[in-house]
Amino acid sequence: MEVLENEKFAEELMERYSSRGFGSMNKNDFEVMIFDLLKKYGDLKNKSNHQISLNLQIPETKVKRLDYESELKYNQKAKNVRSEFFDII
Repeated sequence: MEVLENEKFAEELMERYSSRGFGSMNKNDFEVMIFDLLKKYGDLKNKSNHQISLNLQIPETKVKRLDYESELKYNQKAKNVRSEFFDII
């Protein structure tokens, strides 16, 4: 990640983490949030689940679960599809 990306990552991390009260997020929600931020600002975008599992040293099934939960919670793909749809129209 570049310096600018690191700053955006840190800003969004603190914003999301403290939005419900600092320290009130459970472990799973924290992992999902970090995974989502890594997808957004890190180099996970173009990697396969297998490559991500090797990089993060977690099972591939956990990568799939984190990806699924992050999409549900932070809805990145739906936002992108919606904007692309309106761009086409």
